[in-house]
Amino acid sequence: MIKNDWLLEQIKTLTRSISLLLLGKYPKEEEMVLYKKENRLWLELDAFLKERRVNDGENRLFEALDNQEEGAYVAVVLFYDALNQWTEEELKEAKFSREEIYSGLKDVMKTYGPTGELFV
Repeated sequence: MIKNDWLLEQIKTLTRSISLLLLGKYPKEEEMVLYKKENRLWLELDAFLKERRVNDGENRLFEALDNQEEGAYVAVVLFYDALNQWTEEELKEAKFSREEIYSGLKDVMKTYGPTGELFV
């Protein structure tokens, strides 16, 4: 339980860091609501999440990042933030783990964020 609490907090911190570094700010709640309504990539990823197809969603997210699709950085924050709110049972049902969330965020930072050991 302690490890999961620690990892949960690490994911929250990393998500906020990505927001600040890639978006230049951490969006306010009302901005997040707007992003969720207007970001086409997020709508696609959200459909994957609702179907518990997390791996497919993550693959689509990295494809969007590779192709520099509009809204991809916002979608990173929305996707991993949404996943981090799932219970352990929900993650298990989707054949995903909190460790994979953390790993995905680290991969985003390694590939698309500033370089340096802080984010590796």
